[in-house]
Amino acid sequence: MEPYSKQEVAGETETVAARFVRGEWSRREFLQMAGATSALALAPASAWSATAAAGGGDAPVVFWTSESLLPGDMAMALGGGLGGVKEVRAWRLEDGGAGMPGAKPGVSSRAVDAKTLQPNERSIKFEVPASWTPGVFAFQPAGGAVQLINQPLLWFVQPTILLPGLSDNEIAPGVEFQIIGKDFLLPDESGKASVALRSKGGAWKVLPVTKAERYSVQAIAPADLAPGAYEMCVQTGLVVRPAGVSRWRLA
Repeated sequence: MEPYSKQEVAGETETVAARFVRGEWSRREFLQMAGATSALALAPASAWSATAAAGGGDAPVVFWTSESLLPGDMAMALGGGLGGVKEVRAWRLEDGGAGMPGAKPGVSSRAVDAKTLQPNERSIKFEVPASWTPGVFAFQPAGGAVQLINQPLLWFVQPTILLPGLSDNEIAPGVEFQIIGKDFLLPDESGKASVALRSKGGAWKVLPVTKAERYSVQAIAPADLAPGAYEMCVQTGLVVRPAGVSRWRLA
């Protein structure tokens, strides 16, 4: 796998966000920069892979949400145009088969209205209903995009046994490799992580997972893996029906 600059892109996104939150940039400047930064990440336009969201007009924009949440925890979202968001539609994604990544989640018929706390232009907070069971949660501010909570976050990839000639985020055919990140299992340690790999524009292939923990997951690369750049994503094992709508996240 050829090295790529995901960590550099993530750092640039965080810089954009921090400057906006501190008031150093206007909302218009933030939207322009956040849109440009997320485009660098080559992330498809689906909720499970978005690094940052950007929009126009007066629609609320969310570019960061708190993670590793359990029912009863307080969720926080940062963005722009959030001062008028008095409540959000929130729901727990239904559990189902792993499926494949690719589709956008819609609003569930079981969604509830959750009142926001201390809403301002740049942030909102709301409580995850204590009656829910642990899982992947979703919310949507009025006029905004659906946001997911408890998706995996991928930081870098490495072989479990170091091999000569490999650089950052490179693996060799047929070897066991490790993905370092967070939320590969849910905060209560439940779930069964899956890893999928594809060449740019190719079909997703689910790989054998040998070990999964909250901050690490190990899998076996295909023996016929050809040299080139690949996309990789992870999901935590309990996904929404229809299959493939949630929990996958791009590396």
